[in-house]
Amino acid sequence: AEFGVAVDRVLFGYLLWFMDSSKDVIRAASKRFDFPLALTADSFSAAQLKKDVPALKDSSPSAWTFHLEKFSLPSIYAFWLVTEEPALKEFLVKWQYIKPNITGDDLKARGVPPGPRYKEILSQLRAAWLDGAINSADDEMIFLQKLLH
Repeated sequence: AEFGVAVDRVLFGYLLWFMDSSKDVIRAASKRFDFPLALTADSFSAAQLKKDVPALKDSSPSAWTFHLEKFSLPSIYAFWLVTEEPALKEFLVKWQYIKPNITGDDLKARGVPPGPRYKEILSQLRAAWLDGAINSADDEMIFLQKLLH
């Protein structure tokens, strides 16, 4: 419950089992045993996560967050069970929920034309919150002004 991940013991058993497997092994087992699509996807996710995490070791909270968001929560939790990597726990209990206060509507009200720039600005604001460069709504407004000029 602390991690906010629904626990299915069978699912986690498979994720832990397949974490060290290649995509071909996962694909073959999935086909042979007629796994549900979610189990197959989560198994691929756990195996890929195991490959990716070493490269993230000294990364910022925003780098961890933006990368981990590509993976299923059960696979992240399963990998945390094996490694107890602190960043995985931080993502599960805190980082995934950090969002900027500024919204697309706020950007529109400031005259920013709709388009890909919204995602860029909102991602930069979120990264600043995650990495501690922003600690208040006032900080966020100052940071936004810098991004817009």
